[in-house]
Amino acid sequence: MSSSKFPVSLLYKNEIRFLLSNALKVLTIQVRFNITTSNIYLQDFSGLNYFPNSQGEFLDINQDILIIQPSAVQMKTEEIAINLTDSRSLVTTFTPPETNAWLYTGYSLPNKDMRRSFIRFDNLTCLNGKKIVKAYLRLTGWISSNSGRREVFLHRVEQNYGKIQKWTDMPRFYPNPETSIIIGHSDEESHSWDITFLVRNWVDKIYPNYGVILKQNDLPGEDSIKEYYRLIKPPQIIVLFLTS
Repeated sequence: MSSSKFPVSLLYKNEIRFLLSNALKVLTIQVRFNITTSNIYLQDFSGLNYFPNSQGEFLDINQDILIIQPSAVQMKTEEIAINLTDSRSLVTTFTPPETNAWLYTGYSLPNKDMRRSFIRFDNLTCLNGKKIVKAYLRLTGWISSNSGRREVFLHRVEQNYGKIQKWTDMPRFYPNPETSIIIGHSDEESHSWDITFLVRNWVDKIYPNYGVILKQNDLPGEDSIKEYYRLIKPPQIIVLFLTS
């Protein structure tokens, strides 16, 4: 997730206050607006609601004007971790074995090859009927390379890819990314892509669920590779949902 911060205008009744996006917490909002109840959520002008997590934080806000809304009921959230069905990397110069312990994105200068990773979560039935607040794809970085800060894009895969192994077997994926994050130091760091809308669309069967592809748009010739655990600390989808 991006660590950038920006001022957010908060509206409550006839008052306006400003907070930085990374300081949006229930308690902070209560104090700034003298609100007695902690049962609040935020809403943008399109009607999209933002709910706090179990620590009372509003994460990944990308709007600069939000309305504070009180809730008539006590809002409770729970978190569930969904394990993957399949993960694999495709490389231009060789075929990684099924037992390969890592996933990759970017260009490897020593090996002179480009790498992309596919991750699939076939069984999302546990989310049926859930009021999803947030959903993240979470990976753990493996090695800290010298490739600097790189943008890693997440795209929705558009066809079933099965047990592909070769770069030329790469399935279609939607050209516009769902989201992206900047990854710098990657060794043992947790990296999360916000895929809330994608997961909701999978659950609601708006899109068929063929998983996601992680890729970088860096050009060949410059070392940009990022590496992630595949087996010891496998990717997961972390979902926060309302229970009341």
